[in-house]
Amino acid sequence: MAKFFQLAPPDLAGLGLGTATFESMQALGFSADGMLLLVKISFTDDGEPTLRSKYATYVYDLADEKYIANLNDLLGPDANVTQVQNAYIVGNRASWEVVANVDILNSNSQVLKSYSSTGEIVNNLIVAEATDLAHLTSSSEIEVENFQLTDDGRYLAVQTSSNLLAVNASDDVNQSSDIYLIDRDNGSVARVSFQGGIGKDDAVYLADVTKRASQLKVAFVTDQYFSTKDKNSIDVELNGSIEGRNDLYLASTDIDLGGRLSEFTFDLLSVDVDGYATGFVDIDSDSLPKITEKGVYFSSDSFSLVSGDNNESKDVFISTGTTIERIQLSGIDELFSGADFVGASKSGKTIYIKTSSAELSGSPGVEQFVKVSLTDPSYQVVSNNDVQADNIVINGSVSPGGGSLAFTSLASNIVPTDQTLGVEYDLYVFTDANEIPLFQADQIETGIAGAADTFTFTNTTDPLGKTLIQSFNSTEDRILFSGFDYTKIIISLDSQGDDRFIFSEDSENNSEVKVETNATPATLNLRNPVSQSLKFIGEDETNVTASSQGIIEPVASFASSSVKITNVTDLKTQIKKIGDSVASDPINLSDVLAQLKHIIGLRELKANALQAGDTNNDGEVNLSDVLNNLKHIIGLRQIDTFDLVTDNGFAINALDADSKGNLTLVINGDADQSHADWDIA
Repeated sequence: MAKFFQLAPPDLAGLGLGTATFESMQALGFSADGMLLLVKISFTDDGEPTLRSKYATYVYDLADEKYIANLNDLLGPDANVTQVQNAYIVGNRASWEVVANVDILNSNSQVLKSYSSTGEIVNNLIVAEATDLAHLTSSSEIEVENFQLTDDGRYLAVQTSSNLLAVNASDDVNQSSDIYLIDRDNGSVARVSFQGGIGKDDAVYLADVTKRASQLKVAFVTDQYFSTKDKNSIDVELNGSIEGRNDLYLASTDIDLGGRLSEFTFDLLSVDVDGYATGFVDIDSDSLPKITEKGVYFSSDSFSLVSGDNNESKDVFISTGTTIERIQLSGIDELFSGADFVGASKSGKTIYIKTSSAELSGSPGVEQFVKVSLTDPSYQVVSNNDVQADNIVINGSVSPGGGSLAFTSLASNIVPTDQTLGVEYDLYVFTDANEIPLFQADQIETGIAGAADTFTFTNTTDPLGKTLIQSFNSTEDRILFSGFDYTKIIISLDSQGDDRFIFSEDSENNSEVKVETNATPATLNLRNPVSQSLKFIGEDETNVTASSQGIIEPVASFASSSVKITNVTDLKTQIKKIGDSVASDPINLSDVLAQLKHIIGLRELKANALQAGDTNNDGEVNLSDVLNNLKHIIGLRQIDTFDLVTDNGFAINALDADSKGNLTLVINGDADQSHADWDIA
């Protein structure tokens, strides 16, 4: 059910001094929701005395299938003398910002500028007005070699050989590439490639930057040492290959309430079994390391990262800081020709690699992009559009959700109609239709039969609108709420038996998501009747009694974070499996194992198991839920709560007098569902 298409180039009118002639296209990156794509095009200008390549960058809306912004025009001053070669996008379709390195051709200089969807332009992000560095001026020229931003756009990571971003310019004397972090909220500047108050002599290459909660991490590659385990740099042979000495580091720092950064700590990630540096980490701009929730992905030619690496080729690895694994395809122990890392989803559960290895049955020597799911595990070649592509691919860009890949290919046979006849370097987009993004509009979305669908909602300043999801499969499909406080989403059943999500943070109550059920129930029915009073735990406790037939009749609206059964206080002695004569604890180490497999992406929990695994009901299964289960197992803090879960697999936290539908009492912590069918002992 995937979608594969070629992008037509934009209108080039006004780009050059004369007539602009299209040459090639490539993708520079996706927005957070995967619905906007930065597109860089190269062209020649017959108004120039020599026909050399020039560049322009556009924002393309994948939903409306049109270009919505020409950054060359917007970030002028004059499209004829300005080009945008490198840009980075943050935000989503409703609210986005692009930071671009703008090349002012007639002045032989570059300026880092930004443009937001509100029309706001910042003409120079690296001047005294934007930082707390008094020695910078509006005319300071800093050559930016590479740059990236955190997802919220606050922290700007800059790689430069200039010394002007040092707090005291005289401190940066290495005349090599360093990495600086600019806090765009308070203007503070921190030098990442600085250890113990001492700068490093050799270059560091920015790979990735990310911010999670109160910690910021920067991945970089260097032949300089930041660890005593890095013997590649300490005991270096002077005639040795510089490229062979490059290693991967992860710099980490804490962020205080004012946004200030603590001193960086450095973890060497490219290590052998003894913890020593291996070198040979790829610094190609198309294959830079990527920080994900699972770990840091990278490419390396080293054969000593893992045992059994015998192909004498570059491979793709993931480092968690404590372990390193080589990425392998299901059923293939080792790709004969190896592979390059291309990109990964933020979760790290989906990655893309580039390989020409013969095991994938492609044309000899023709590299293709392969999507690898670490959840199944499974893989598929996604750059050939179900034909044997006749030429190579380059410059792959992966959406944060992992469902889309934009790439350039020289193939001439992968689409029926070529949008750029006579041009070799064309831009294509592969989108997994099973990952369905939703926006701020009233709409109906239908799941795909036989596929696992992900419905993604992204929090913005605008209301989401009212959305109805049909044909939802509780055992396969899922809903993701990105950027929302899950504890403030009201989840209930309406009078039609549909699951209803109401966003309490939306003061105008314009946001609502409903998930349709297959039939309209006549009552509010408990599938496992306990004939006892249920106590809903929230700001106030509400007692509701289920009849012997399981019918619940709430008399008023109420909200809850969890449910207790009156007089059931000890699951170990009061709950038994149906068919057993004695009680048994529904929570044990097999439940912890199920939670951990979900967390690392080995086996995802769904429906009732997912709600049970989310022991603390915060909307996700993580290590805090594992800790709760372990405390129960060792007797430190007993779990005695339940979730009321709908047929679509959602744990409700509110009911009212009109609510209808079927509910199942699921034991919190019973992630392996060993006690899916239970009774009171």
